Amino acid sequence: MKVLNLIIESVKRVKHVVITPKGWMVKIAGKNKQGKTSILDSLMFILEGEKNIPDDPRHAGDKKGRIDADFGGFRITRTFSEKGSILTVTDHNGEVQKGQAFLNNLLGNNATDAMSFQTKTPAKQREILVKLTGADTAAIEKEIDTVFADRTKVNNEVERLQAVLRSTKYVFEKGDDEIPVKDLIEKLNEIKKGNEKITKASNKKVALLDDIEKIKKQIERFAASIVEKQEEIQAVEMDLIGEEIMPEMPILQQITSVESDNAVRRENKKYTQTRDALRIQEKNQEEKTEKLEKLRFDKIAIIAAAKFPIPGLSFGADSVLFNGHPLQNASGAEQIMVGIAILSKIIPADGIRILRCNNGSLIDDDNMREIEKLAEREQVQVWIEIVLNSSTDGDGTAIFIEDGQVKK
Repeated sequence: MKVLNLIIESVKRVKHVVITPKGWMVKIAGKNKQGKTSILDSLMFILEGEKNIPDDPRHAGDKKGRIDADFGGFRITRTFSEKGSILTVTDHNGEVQKGQAFLNNLLGNNATDAMSFQTKTPAKQREILVKLTGADTAAIEKEIDTVFADRTKVNNEVERLQAVLRSTKYVFEKGDDEIPVKDLIEKLNEIKKGNEKITKASNKKVALLDDIEKIKKQIERFAASIVEKQEEIQAVEMDLIGEEIMPEMPILQQITSVESDNAVRRENKKYTQTRDALRIQEKNQEEKTEKLEKLRFDKIAIIAAAKFPIPGLSFGADSVLFNGHPLQNASGAEQIMVGIAILSKIIPADGIRILRCNNGSLIDDDNMREIEKLAEREQVQVWIEIVLNSSTDGDGTAIFIEDGQVKK
């Protein structure tokens, strides 16, 4: 349903206008402060209830105001006086309907403002468009975020392992298995023990010989002692048969050499382990990337299969996109077109299919023609306000308002 005839008397800046729209695009033109917005507001006053009506919408100095709209199957009249406003809705038989409840049913709880979709949060816009198209990619997008986060961790681990490899050298002739030094250390301890025994015995021999010298000086008194000491010397010499001082340095050098060699082998082992870990993470990285590509492809397929109200619409993670960018970043003209396209799908097919656009001056001629085609294709009557300096400006299809009246 659309407006077939509109009469406004003494409402805001409007003194008296009668408009009989032709087609689905109704351009209300004129200079600023001449009553253009008042006409579009009048449509809101009769359709969307008292909550949208200012305290006193009457034209300055007038006692009464009236808006009368003929929709073919019914007529809406709202009058204004110092006591307030009265809404009357009558059908084609002249029977009075249940006022605002009747209109709300025909509006489907939708505002007539063409920009009402843009006033919602990006998340709410997305929710509306998902419901409208049935193309819900939220689950895929959530999984994409999860896989992307996982792959980021893998990427960081790959970079860490690559840095370790760059700082690690591998000596191939050494391998990465360490040589055990336990046996060498035990052998060294045995040599030290034997050497200590020999050293002690040698020192003891020296002490005994010294004692002999002392005894010789006192030979008379210590003759018996000399014999005893000689016997002890013989016993000690018997213990030293086959014993000799062994050098410790060669073993120490060998241990040092083995430790140095093992350091290389440890570095080799670190290199091997890092290389193997890197190969695992690189494979993981590749798998994550392939999964991301598949998920993104699935998302594209869902969006491609969806029937969007206008080409260029798609979904972001938590917003609506237009031509690949957030809708709020689109131009004013693009936002108007998107709003009209979406709302035309939401308004009940057999309801009141009217949209108001107050900022039509943002729209150039090419986009205005596109909106007109859109309005006709979707069978939604678009009332659009534009600024013109003269009734002779523009393409001649606009209704020119001057001083609250239609200028012929």
